Amino acid sequence: MTRLRIATWNVNSGALASNGLWRFAAADFGAHLIAGIADHRLELCLLQEFPLPSSAPNFFLDMLRDETALTHVASVDFADSHLVKDMRIGLVIACAHPIFSKQSAFLPTPDIMVENHHQPAQRLHKRPYLSVQTALDGITITVVNLHLPPFRRLRRDPGDAIFDPLRDALLTYFNGLCDPFIIAGDINTSSLDNVLPDFSQHLGCRDVITSSTRNDGSKTDSINLSFRLRSHAADAVRTLSDHHLCRSDISLSWHACEPSRSATRTYLT
Repeated sequence: MTRLRIATWNVNSGALASNGLWRFAAADFGAHLIAGIADHRLELCLLQEFPLPSSAPNFFLDMLRDETALTHVASVDFADSHLVKDMRIGLVIACAHPIFSKQSAFLPTPDIMVENHHQPAQRLHKRPYLSVQTALDGITITVVNLHLPPFRRLRRDPGDAIFDPLRDALLTYFNGLCDPFIIAGDINTSSLDNVLPDFSQHLGCRDVITSSTRNDGSKTDSINLSFRLRSHAADAVRTLSDHHLCRSDISLSWHACEPSRSATRTYLT
């Protein structure tokens, strides 16, 4: 079976802020982005907090296409940056193999304020998911990129009732997925089971790596694979972002020759 090297990475577009931690110029940020993908020989990368400058929205997207092997790119622009003037942020899925579908939708978001260091409180962004389909060894794989709310900064438990509409929307979408699929991104909690109880059991899904750059469990990134996908190795790599790059080498398992289980298992709500 062919192996595919995948990763999820919150690239922290706030690093472009003049008062940001890294104070990157755009060219430096671009070089850091390209090096992170090239150095790890990634073939599929899910990116969060991707910068989309208002004056040139495709600047960094074109850089991905032109300067890496990830020439097939899908993106969704969803909010003004809280940290960088004249900057939008988005979700991106970039792949070395053709992408033949794209889907995104906004998830219900509580109308609450978020405290930011050295910044006035800001209203919580409305956040979408982004999914695409690609193929490995002739089998269609659905890839889902998530960036969930910052539960710790909101001083809320992921299971809090305020997130019930978010939970319901995720359940509706996940119940429609067909195995094989990948769900990955910045989940801001130690496991998707904290947001969706028994997520792993009911969707036939397993967490192959979860990594947090903070001891309190915030800034947590995760890769989850369905039953018909296998992880051969997984690790987390430090970057100049405030998130690790989580990567895994995956392939179809021998179960891939079995008939696909539509919607895997139905998630019980």
